[in-house]
This record gives sequence, C-alpha cells and structure tokens, in this order.
Amino acid sequence: MIPNRTEQINIFDTYEELIKKQKDETPEFIKVMRDNFKIEDYIPTEFRWKFNKHMGRSREYLLEGFINALLLQRILGIPTITLLRNILILSKELRDFCYFDKVPGNDKFTRFKKDFKSEIKLLLNELVTATEPICQKMNSKLASTLIMDTTGIEAYVKENNDKYFNAILQNLKEYAKDKPGFDPYLAAYAKMPSHAEKNDEVRNMHVNGEFCYAHKYAVLTNGLGLIRDIVPLDKEFKEKHKDCIRMDDKTDSPDLDKTVSDSLSLKPVVGDFLCKHPEFVCHTFIGDTAFDAIENYSFLLKGGHGFKRAVIPMNPRNQKYQTPGFDQLGRPFCESANLPFHYADVCKGKNRAPRMKWVCPLSVYKKGKWRTSCENPCTESPCGRMIYTYTDDCRLYPGAVPRGTDHWNNIYRQRTVIERTLSYCKDVYAIAHPRTQDRHTISADFFFAGITQLVTLIIADKISAKPLCSLRSLIA
Repeated sequence: MIPNRTEQINIFDTYEELIKKQKDETPEFIKVMRDNFKIEDYIPTEFRWKFNKHMGRSREYLLEGFINALLLQRILGIPTITLLRNILILSKELRDFCYFDKVPGNDKFTRFKKDFKSEIKLLLNELVTATEPICQKMNSKLASTLIMDTTGIEAYVKENNDKYFNAILQNLKEYAKDKPGFDPYLAAYAKMPSHAEKNDEVRNMHVNGEFCYAHKYAVLTNGLGLIRDIVPLDKEFKEKHKDCIRMDDKTDSPDLDKTVSDSLSLKPVVGDFLCKHPEFVCHTFIGDTAFDAIENYSFLLKGGHGFKRAVIPMNPRNQKYQTPGFDQLGRPFCESANLPFHYADVCKGKNRAPRMKWVCPLSVYKKGKWRTSCENPCTESPCGRMIYTYTDDCRLYPGAVPRGTDHWNNIYRQRTVIERTLSYCKDVYAIAHPRTQDRHTISADFFFAGITQLVTLIIADKISAKPLCSLRSLIA
C-alpha cells in the first residue's frame, strides 16, 4: 500500500531504477518514457532541415518516428532491424509510439542511419548539452571529471571467425615446440593482416583481451559514467587530424600499437569536445596508461583548457622519461631505505611557486611534528631529510595531486565507470556484434546507445522533480 505522505525522489535512485527497468521491466520503462519524454524537443534544426529536404515532397514517415524506433531497438536490446520490424508489426502500441501507420522496410531504416549519421551525432551533442545541468546537480565534482577510453565494435567479416585466428595460431604453436622463448601469440598477431580483406576500414586490434577486426571509437564520459562524446576514429577523423595518420601503423606488439594509437587520439578528441562545449568546466582528466605521453600532459595542463590534474598512470615502457632519484610514480626515492619519501603537503609562499613537500620515508608524524627512526640519517635534523619538488614536469607531477598517494588512487578508481558504461552499451543495448561491416551504420547504432542513456537521465530528472511516493506509483 502506498503511504499518503509524499517525498522528493532522489535522482540517483530514480536513474538506477530506470536502468533496472530497461533490463527487467522494459514495457513499464517504455510507458514512463512515453509519458515523460518527447524527442522532438531535442532534435536539432539542421537535422529537421536535411531530413525534410527531399525533392519537394513530404516524406512518408516522420523524423520522430525513425528516431523513436531506433531508440526502441536499443532499449529492447534488438540486434537487427529485421527483428525490430517484426516486433513493431506485432505491437500496435509500439507503432503508435513511433508514429507509424505501417512499418518502414529494412532498407529505409538502413538508409536513414547511413544518410543521417552526422545529424544523429548532432542529436547526441544536443542531449549532452541538455544533460550537463542535471549532471552538475547530481554531483558537480564528478560532473567536472572527464574520462577517456577507446573501444572497438567488431565488424561482420570473415577474419572475426575464431577459426581464422586459431588456424594461424595452431601452425605457430607447432613451430614453437622446439624453440624456447618463442611467443606464438605475438607471432600470430604479427602475421595477421592489418585490415580486413573486404573492408580496409576494419582494422586489426586488441579489444577486451582478444584479437579482432573492428571499427575503433574514442569515448568520453564524466565521473558519473554518463556519455559526453563518442568519436569514430575513422578516415574522416584522420583526414581532419593529420597527426593521427600514425594510428594505422602496425608493429609486432599489440600493446605498443594500442599505446601509440590511443596516445595520438587524446589531443584531437578532447580538443574537439571542448570546442563543441566551451561552457563545460572540466578540472580533472582520467585515462589509462595508454595515454601516458609528455605531449598529452602538456596539452591538458598547459593548453589553457582548465584542467587542474591529469590522472594517468605511468606506462613502464616510457623509460626515457624517468628521472634519477625518483621512482616510477615520480616520488623522491631513498636508496638506503629502499622506500619512497612520504608526501607531506603542498607549500605555498609569497612570491614563490607552489611546491610539494616530501619527508624521510622512516619519519612518523606525531604531535604536530615529523620524527625519523632512521639509524643512519642523512641529516642532523630530528625530522629527517626533507625534499621539495616543483610541478614543472607535467608527467612526474600532473597537477596538484602527487602520484602514489591515497588521494591519487581514489581519483583513478573512478575510471571504472567508463568500463561499466561501455559494457552496458555493448551488452544491454546490443551493439557489440552487428551483422554488418558498414562503418556508418555501426556508428549510428553506437550514437543511439549514447542517446538512449541520456534520454534515461532526462526522464529520471523529470520524475525526481515530482513529489511522488515511488516510481512504481507513477507507472501505475
């Protein structure tokens, strides 16, 4: 029984409940969506103009109808257009939701995604702008955090058949039996062609722990795991950003190829995003070790983009940037104790640049003072040796948070939200294994996955603003 009292619904709880209903109670979610969201309020003018510019004749189907139908495809986790059409044919309620008197053919849906891929991306950008105030209201600190990762969507090509890779690997395993130190997996990667035979845009890469031929994408989310941008790293992107041509270079090492490719993509992806949304305030960037490059730190922290810290773990392969007397995390290192110095604080003084204070690794802070327990101290001071470092080296000191501290580790843990978001898009929204190799169609499906997530957030915000006892009472 629903109590008589009313209370404000928390947007976090509402959003999580809507996500759960997408998985387990889809019909109820669609009803909530129909009653609380209208896509026509967010369609960019350029999208409408291009869609309706059709040889002076009215189109048979509405723009809103196609968008709602493709949203339904993602919500229901339908992998193919054929299955989507069959469901629409059987359900008059869903046809009404899509403004369809009759269901368009497969070719019309496919042509829509190909012809209007750029406009679908504009719709995603519009929803990103519309949801930014909601994100700030939820948690301004996490909303001002930008997280980047790359992923691949496998294309429907023969090279993605397990038998293709296993045939190469099996021959190399036989060859490696009497050759100790020979790695058949690395040799198999080197032997595989750099792109699919039928489509040179489908590149060989290492995704989710396996080799595959896929279209590559860069994805940006905030600290809440909400998509801020999806960027196809395709020919158009590389033509626009000439420095990224080397992304296609292939070596014998999949880890090195991924590092080089991801590192080159950071600057253009983040730069384009900030140009599209100049009003956004991003103070923290988080990325994995693939983005560890001097150029990226300089771009983020000294490029005038507002980032105060770049939380990127050091890649051990980048040994040429290591500084003597420091460990791999950029902390001063005591060789006699074989321990890194303790981080104490950031010191600021009049007419002096901010500097970080480090104390002897064998010191303990008691009663407001540091005291060392070192048996052979390198200074007469009872607190032990102290070192001050400056933040000019953006790689060793990427912002006001030193590497290796609890604060640094807590910030970096937030990166897992982008992994969960990508997993949700691929598995629940069914974009991981498309039955096509066309990059325009695959990109449009990925954009609609991001659109669906942001539509869910907008609905959650509208519901949480109403004084209701529960979401279920609204649905009922």
